[in-house]
Amino acid sequence: LFIAAAVPLGWALAVRQAALGEDGIVVGAGDVILLEPERWVGGRLPLLAHINVAEQLAEGNWRLLLLRTDCPNCEAILAPFRNEAAGAGETAAAPLVLLDLAAAANEELSRDGEVAAVHARMATPLHWYVDQPSLLAMEQGVVIAYQALSPEISELRDSGGGKKETGS
Repeated sequence: LFIAAAVPLGWALAVRQAALGEDGIVVGAGDVILLEPERWVGGRLPLLAHINVAEQLAEGNWRLLLLRTDCPNCEAILAPFRNEAAGAGETAAAPLVLLDLAAAANEELSRDGEVAAVHARMATPLHWYVDQPSLLAMEQGVVIAYQALSPEISELRDSGGGKKETGS
């Protein structure tokens, strides 16, 4: 697991990086926009200016799963969400948005019919990067909780809430 995460992280560090400001403005002239979702808890989702489903996410309660289809761990990350879809109606979790950071702005998204989710992509044609799949709980466009995901997904997925984590 460490090696799989270290290779993409090493790649991201080897190229020029830009960052995403709290206001959603890309800061810097890098080739890759490095996202730090752990810093977004308590604030408006800065990605709203760049997501094709921003209007939906700005209203109501949502869970936003940030991942890349070219990530080797993402298939395992999706398994519990498939199980959740199979038991639809048994849980009161907030609706899920799968945001594929690897999908090009004009690319048709592949749909995972086994995951009950809104399938989203970045509307801005930049290279977006997050060092590991992440799940955000949101209310009215504000991030209320963050969790970095591994194949063992914990209470944030199950409850639609969970603990707030911050970067260390």
